Amino acid sequence: MWAGVENVKVLDGSLNAWANAGYELETTDNAPKAATEFGTTVPAHPEYWTSIEDAARRLNEDANFRLVSIRSYAEFKGETSGYTYIDKAGEPKGAVWGKAGSDPYHMEDYTHEDGTYITMDEMKKLWEGLDFTLDNHLSFYCGTGWRATIPFLIMYENGYTNMSLYDGGWYQWQMNDELSVQVGDPKTGEVVYTTVKELPNDKAAR
Repeated sequence: MWAGVENVKVLDGSLNAWANAGYELETTDNAPKAATEFGTTVPAHPEYWTSIEDAARRLNEDANFRLVSIRSYAEFKGETSGYTYIDKAGEPKGAVWGKAGSDPYHMEDYTHEDGTYITMDEMKKLWEGLDFTLDNHLSFYCGTGWRATIPFLIMYENGYTNMSLYDGGWYQWQMNDELSVQVGDPKTGEVVYTTVKELPNDKAAR
């Protein structure tokens, strides 16, 4: 979508949904045919992507901007990074929680038991009482990127345009010692503000 592909879809329910619907599977390779040109200037939609620089700037300057963490509550509070290869835990200072699931590999809050994703109406209900509304510009992120794409695509499919993806996520943020972070939940008041440099290095998932 960022590059300019006009018809991007997710197979709702993944491969299981395809098989359960009775469609055929195959195990052979399909040889791709190279295109002579892409057909547009890349990126065709830069507004869908938020850089780490833009995220940091807008958190400080844009009152309508919300950096929405699509991570487990334990990750959001800085109890764990959620990943075996990320030693620091926390969130960008000013981030708000958008729910997700119990760990980086499950999205219980955004999926049904059959693996299909929730609807826009269900997502609105999920977001009730959180620190953002659909009137804000919502820039979604997670640890490394994929979880954040789910609410982005649900909004996109329902005609919204006030959203973007900060796909660098916590993984990129915690690489910069000088960036501001929060550890805890600002909504409860139990939060410490510091910098990446001051975070301990013992929060990797075990």
